[in-house]
Amino acid sequence: VEISDVYRRLQHVLCKTYGQNIPKNMLPLCMAWQRESGKPAMTMQEAWHHLKHFISTQDKETPNLLPKRHYRAQQTASYSSLKHKTKAYHGGNVELVPSAWHAQITPTPEMRWPELPKGRNTGLFLHAVFERIRYDAVYRLRHHSAENWLQDENSEDVREIKRVFEKCAREYQFPEKAVIAAQQLVFLTLTTPQPKFAPKGLCGTDGHRAEVDFLVRYDDLTASDDDADHALHAFFEHAIGDAEFAIHDGDFLTGSIDCCYRVGHTWYILDWKSDCLDSYAPEALKAYVDQHYDYQVAIYRHAFKRIMHTMLSENSQDKFGGMVYVFIRGILPGKNDGFVFLPETEE
Repeated sequence: VEISDVYRRLQHVLCKTYGQNIPKNMLPLCMAWQRESGKPAMTMQEAWHHLKHFISTQDKETPNLLPKRHYRAQQTASYSSLKHKTKAYHGGNVELVPSAWHAQITPTPEMRWPELPKGRNTGLFLHAVFERIRYDAVYRLRHHSAENWLQDENSEDVREIKRVFEKCAREYQFPEKAVIAAQQLVFLTLTTPQPKFAPKGLCGTDGHRAEVDFLVRYDDLTASDDDADHALHAFFEHAIGDAEFAIHDGDFLTGSIDCCYRVGHTWYILDWKSDCLDSYAPEALKAYVDQHYDYQVAIYRHAFKRIMHTMLSENSQDKFGGMVYVFIRGILPGKNDGFVFLPETEE
């Protein structure tokens, strides 16, 4: 690790050593130790041990002799990191979104896809599959059923898709029984027609791209009169209580959109979710998204429209159509559960 990744973790140690008047930014002192030690990178454990020892041997007045900074460097943060840090700073009790989720939902009579383990690892596995699988190959196999779509060993499409599942299963140590269920679930997710945003299914679009990275200025996000952009102020206000992760005009917000795709001249962005919920009915999922993800919607929507403005010509007929949330565990054959479509309103 770089020493700059370590010094912030020593703040509580430094406060005990030097008292409460310690400057907030100890990086110059840490970088001085790095030059003396001649070690540009090391393990976190080594850095922690050596840096504590170095600082403990310094004159307690040394930090106050550092030149005072009269400027603030630009910061870069992600939506996820701000969300987690904000919750941690407020003891995990902060309500980031006005309460509109009252859980007045009829629970499903049985757990869907019980073969899939609960937990973060299942979400990582499914995300990896959706990122690596060839959608055109799935589209050519769409006329099969979810149970037999990968049975033809003579098909190059089948062999390639199986290799994706096998590689992801090895990476995430996914059990074989769960892989079989995941294969059926992925088929249903990608081939189920969605008239409003994917008439031929998500595998039958006119082009798609996984993992679209973005970098936007914070002040651009909150500068418009759009109600969604206005709502971002409430979220960011929670992130200014601690100067360690406060953001200001001129700072940047970074992130990665799971997928974008095009149907005709209309572009959509998509986010995969593996949340375990009591109900995956459309009205229940819409309320859940409004409660937990409305700030993410505003950020991703703004970021992707900026990307479109950059990559498309002025004469392009392409437009932004909205955002799709796919709650993977909620997908069932013959039902429309699991999908939430948030259409773009006309400006």
